[in-house]
Order: sequence, then C-alpha cells, then structure tokens
Amino acid sequence: ETAEKEGLVFIHPFRDPTVIAGQGTIGKELLQEDLAKGVDAVVCPLGGGGLISGIALYLKETMPGIRIIGVQAANCPSMKQSLAEGRPVRLPSASSLADGITIKRVEPLNFSLVRKYVDEVVTADEDQIANAILLLLEMEKIVAEGAGAIPLAAIMNRKAEFAGKKVISIISGGNIDVNILGRIIARGLAAAGRVAQFTLRIRDLPGSLLAVLEIVKKMQINLLDVMHHRLESPAPFGYVDVSLTLETKGHTHIEEIKRTLNDAGYPPQICLPG
Repeated sequence: ETAEKEGLVFIHPFRDPTVIAGQGTIGKELLQEDLAKGVDAVVCPLGGGGLISGIALYLKETMPGIRIIGVQAANCPSMKQSLAEGRPVRLPSASSLADGITIKRVEPLNFSLVRKYVDEVVTADEDQIANAILLLLEMEKIVAEGAGAIPLAAIMNRKAEFAGKKVISIISGGNIDVNILGRIIARGLAAAGRVAQFTLRIRDLPGSLLAVLEIVKKMQINLLDVMHHRLESPAPFGYVDVSLTLETKGHTHIEEIKRTLNDAGYPPQICLPG
C-alpha cells in the first residue's frame, strides 16, 4: 500500500522469481566448495519459502539424488500444513524464537516449488531452537538468530537419521536482539540440561539448609542461586520450601541429583529455568 501510494518499488521477500533465483546462487556456491563433495542432504530454514525454493531448485536440477529438507518453527508450520492439505494455507499469527520464518500465509509460487523440489518439511520447537543457538555460539562462535539456527535444531533432533551422512546446514542469519540473547542462552542451557532448579522442603531450623548444601558440595556441583519461599509456600508450620539452582551436566546428571536428594530425605521438584 505504501509503495503504491508513494510511487515506490516494492520487492517481495520471497514471492518473486528474481529473488528466488538470487537465493539459488547459494546452492551454486555450495557445489563449488570442497565440503559439498559427496553431500547427502541440505537442511534449510523455511518460512515463506524463497530461500529454500532457490536452493532446492538449483541443487535438484544439478544433483537429483541430493535430499533437501526444510525446517519450520513448530509454532507456525504453514508450509508443512499446506503440503499436508495439498494447497496453500494461512495460519494464525504466532510468536517464536525463529521469528524470521514465522510466515502465516503461504504463496502459490513458493508452494509449487517446495512441493516439487523439497523432499521433506520438518519442525523444531522453541527449546530445540534455543539449544541450537547456544550450540552455535559456544562451539562455533557463531551468533545466529532463531531462524538461522533452526536447521541445526532439526539435525540435532534427528541424529539417528543423519548418522554417518554428510549433511550441510544453511545458517542464514544473525539478526538477533541482544536484549533477549541472555534469555535465549538461559533457555538453551536449560533445554540441554545444563542448568536446573530443585525445589525441596526442609525444616525451618538453623543448620537445615547447610545439610542440603553439604550434599551439593559432596557431589561437586556448582550452586548458582538459593531462594527461600516463605510467603507463597504451602509448607506446614516449621518447614520451608527452598529452591536451589544448580549447574548440571545433562539430563542424566539431573536425575542422579534427584535420586541423591530423595535418598537423603529431600524429594525435590525439578524446574528447568528459562
């Protein structure tokens, strides 16, 4: 509307054959790299479908045997649902860490190209996306937005399927708000089981908390935070609920801590912060 009113040129971000052709140059560049030799699959973010349409068109016409997989946010799987219904659909608005690909309306051009050239469309949930952002940041020193990291989220969630195969992940963007990066990191740590909060009930007497902390110390676990729940706690008189936020080494480690506290008489409730 603004373009028409002010006489401006409007370039659609994905419903444009020229834009799609431009995106296809990524596929051409991939095949020029040594890392693409013998590649089995390419995993790509999928929102409106411009990026994957261009890449898939070029790669499939050049290497018909290659597998192309698109990944959408589970909160807004518009293309996946369109393929299931056999027609472009429109979904309600949704929020996601991968906000760059939460496209609610599928365009016919992109739908036809994805249906023809893309082998499969899968989804990743918010915890998986957060974990992928964290993994890229920590292991590869890459700051990726949710929409950019989502292919890795899908790969990590389907390790058995991709085991022993050569897979290329398209990390497509780093437009991430610094103000929420900390929260995303916290969520990613929680999703990976590297931070957990244990809430347990102890006697409201001197030394009770120390006894619990001695157990934590003996297990050589780093304590991040302690919180007493007095006003809002349902604990009976003479008891108090306490939350311990601990650095953990994964979900198996969390279960080990839970068993140890339970055996010591402090059955905990576990919350993954973030």
